Amino acid sequence: MRAILLTLVIIAAIICSIDAQYQRDGLLGRVRPLIREYESHWGRHQKTNRQLAARLDQELRLIRELERELSRASRTLDQQRYRAYEQRYFRHQSRL
Repeated sequence: MRAILLTLVIIAAIICSIDAQYQRDGLLGRVRPLIREYESHWGRHQKTNRQLAARLDQELRLIRELERELSRASRTLDQQRYRAYEQRYFRHQSRL
């Protein structure tokens, strides 16, 4: 009787291990195509990503140049305002 129970337990353990092995392989079998699809998608869009990065870099360069020009223009404008204020001040001083 004990021998029969022991063999049934061993058979159940073997069946469980085979089932676990099948489930693990089944999961890996479902995941591998997703990994391949991701890798091919990344490879296909690598050129597009580079082009997008180049466009973004170009836009940022243009923005930086515009900021520099704006800064220069504001300094020039400040100098013009200062000169106008200075001239008004000297005219006011000369009237006194």
